[in-house]
Amino acid sequence: MALLNWLFRRKKKTPADPTPQIVEQGAREPIHWFEAAVVGVELENQDGSIRQDIIARTEPGTETILVAQMGALKLAAVFIAATGEQIGYLPREVSNKIIREAKGHDYGSRIASISEPDEDSGIRNVVLTINVFKKPGRR
Repeated sequence: MALLNWLFRRKKKTPADPTPQIVEQGAREPIHWFEAAVVGVELENQDGSIRQDIIARTEPGTETILVAQMGALKLAAVFIAATGEQIGYLPREVSNKIIREAKGHDYGSRIASISEPDEDSGIRNVVLTINVFKKPGRR
């Protein structure tokens, strides 16, 4: 049996890297764009960082990354591209649409606006501009 295993051994596949990758696509025109408010901006991240502190040191126009988190919530998490720090999630209806359509489209997102801190809660709200691109090679 050992001889058969040696003769017909299979190559071990290395698991695909699940980390999101930023791929430079060059200049492309979006097929459309929309704005979406970020939710969960008042929460603390799992690493103990405070999302409001991250938002306070971030400027409008900052590139963000959308990452589908496919657990029970099925939400798209929003991270600052340069630092990898999470600032919140897209609302459920927006997340579901993006997750459903992700195979046919690429998405680019930037912070459109950051509100001044609320007088009572001190919470700054964030709105993203999300550009939708046709995936290369798709019709």
